[in-house]
Amino acid sequence: MSARKIAITSPKGGAGKTTIAVNLAVAYALSGITTYLVDADGNAGSMQYHLRLQQVKTTLIGLIRRVAAQSGKQDDIMAVVSAGGQYLNAFTQIEELPTLKVLPGLVTDDLGDQALQNEELINRIITGLYEAGVASGGVVIMDVGINPAHPVHRAALRAAESI
Repeated sequence: MSARKIAITSPKGGAGKTTIAVNLAVAYALSGITTYLVDADGNAGSMQYHLRLQQVKTTLIGLIRRVAAQSGKQDDIMAVVSAGGQYLNAFTQIEELPTLKVLPGLVTDDLGDQALQNEELINRIITGLYEAGVASGGVVIMDVGINPAHPVHRAALRAAESI
């Protein structure tokens, strides 16, 4: 398996992006590969509902807000290592399938959040999610929305090895 940073996208809504992303992640996880599934749909994702998650550790917007509040301490190596741990800790492990870990995305109320205007921060977080998942020996799959102008979508597509 060569590509470990995978983005699932389509220019059309309702084409089955989330269904494909979830099924691909489950297939990897059932194969024994630790799989990190990220709902990177900046237009309000549905992955949390697809997987029927009742409780989650945090969401992508929650992680973005938390990292934004910590602001600017990414210059030294310990800060980078710490950020990687924070990214991995944001995922919710699926109880019935321990090799599958999920980070739900934005809900409608989050769409106008000021943190989504910080493209540099979003790039750092999305790249960090990919890198942390791969560094831990896993595969990272991002379910990306249809709007290529959205900072979350651009970051997820830019950092992917396979689209």
